[in-house]
Amino acid sequence: GLVHCQPELADETIEHLAQVFRYTLRKSESEWAPLAEEVEFVTSYLRIEQARFGERLSVRYEVDPAAAHILIPAMSIQPLIENAVRHGVSAMEGPGSVCLRAVLAEEALRLEVLDSGPGFPAGFSLERAVGSHGLRNVVERLRGYYGESARLFWECGENGTRVVLTFPHQIAISRSGKEAFDP
Repeated sequence: GLVHCQPELADETIEHLAQVFRYTLRKSESEWAPLAEEVEFVTSYLRIEQARFGERLSVRYEVDPAAAHILIPAMSIQPLIENAVRHGVSAMEGPGSVCLRAVLAEEALRLEVLDSGPGFPAGFSLERAVGSHGLRNVVERLRGYYGESARLFWECGENGTRVVLTFPHQIAISRSGKEAFDP
């Protein structure tokens, strides 16, 4: 739909879509990815959503540069971001926001996805939820990799929803040698 009225944005969106597809294909053969690669992946995904939502969707990143090389299960952030857009921002009439936060502690990495949407329905649980495949998949993968050392939980409040992943971290060997991290 953008091709005729906003051709430059259409080209940019197609490039982001290609990046999402390439990453998905590449990571289908790999279980782990540095956090920096996962953030680049969700950045491309969110740029597609921003083309769709326009000014209704604002995005913010608060990622600890020291966490850039931490290995995490590949494609574990994107389902949380997708839920934030799909069930958070799109459920609102006005503008909404999504924030990805990554904080590195001594022995754990805490990833948070925040959105300004209405939150989970009262009494929501993964065991009873219908259609919560993304969250359930992330939880099962974390359990398989980390056992009880990892957690996924959420909080809903007046200002939106916060979904939090915490898990032990491993340092990745940098291919580029860069220490800077800027999505």
